[in-house]
Amino acid sequence: MSDLNKILGVLGNRGYRSSQFEAGVIAGKIYLAAYAQKLGAFGSTFFDDAVTEFFLPHATNKSTMIAVGVGIPGYRSRSSPEKSLGLKS
Repeated sequence: MSDLNKILGVLGNRGYRSSQFEAGVIAGKIYLAAYAQKLGAFGSTFFDDAVTEFFLPHATNKSTMIAVGVGIPGYRSRSSPEKSLGLKS
């Protein structure tokens, strides 16, 4: 979540892109950490006041940039990257 009013005041229109970029980098790290633990991860960028309300009071004056869910996938793919590369899993 980002305080877009503050960021836009400092960076102008570039502030939104900057916030999205930072959120994407953080989400990427979450994905890598999840996959390292053999978990799944899914991210979605959107604008939703319900998410902001859920995280109140921490989310006061902030906007949702991305939401990332981590957990046990509902399914496993039939082949893994390790198998296709001939590595032991």
